Amino acid sequence: MKIKKVILLIMFLLSCLMLSSCKSITMINEVINRTVNYPDNISILDFEDALVEATKIATESSVGIVSKTGNVLFRTESFASGTVIKRVELSNNKYEYYVLTNRHVVLTDNGNEKELSIKFPNEETVSAQLCVYDNNKDIAIIKFESVRIINPAKINIDNLDVGRFVISVGNPYDINKYYETVTIGNISFVNRYIIEEDVNKNSVTNVYIQHTASLNSGNSGGGLYNIKGELIGVNCWKIVDESVESMNFSLPLNSFYNDYKEYFE
Repeated sequence: MKIKKVILLIMFLLSCLMLSSCKSITMINEVINRTVNYPDNISILDFEDALVEATKIATESSVGIVSKTGNVLFRTESFASGTVIKRVELSNNKYEYYVLTNRHVVLTDNGNEKELSIKFPNEETVSAQLCVYDNNKDIAIIKFESVRIINPAKINIDNLDVGRFVISVGNPYDINKYYETVTIGNISFVNRYIIEEDVNKNSVTNVYIQHTASLNSGNSGGGLYNIKGELIGVNCWKIVDESVESMNFSLPLNSFYNDYKEYFE
């Protein structure tokens, strides 16, 4: 009898211990369940590989832009960036390309057209012509012909969320030295409404993607891409101040895509 009582006591204690252990595990699982869950098992190396692959896709459609103003005696040259958005095969073994960039890249402050050319990594240049520009938004589309085969950007006008990673491609500071520079950041704010002046000095309100992918002089007109390498915006400007860092702004494609769909499709 005594042995049976001892055995029952031991079983009772073990049951209590198991119940308390289960309760402890449940509490830990509740904390785990509050963390962010990815749809797939993804490691930091997988994530890095995704960024690398997206960058390769993005840079394939990136080009440099050289703009010139003035006359024979006084001539200025500036550099900028653009994204190939459409390719059309011509009959003479050439291709016609349409490039998205900024309005201020192709027009002077007085509204005069600049002399434009496309610059490639090997320093080859081809002439380009202005197709269209927006009076209210800082965007323009230019075109050029080349025997090169360039992949147009993949377009995405959805899924703009704060926190998503973004990739910026452009030609900052010196187009010959720093062609196709890539910076990576995240979306800081999706619909940042800014009051600014249009080409006629009238007040207009435009919506921007605010992000942290660094921009510098020469990045104007370059593409902003998501982690899949899809074009989501065109870089326009940043806030420059001693007390400000990483406040960069891009016009989202969904704010003008439908108005210029023929140049994309």
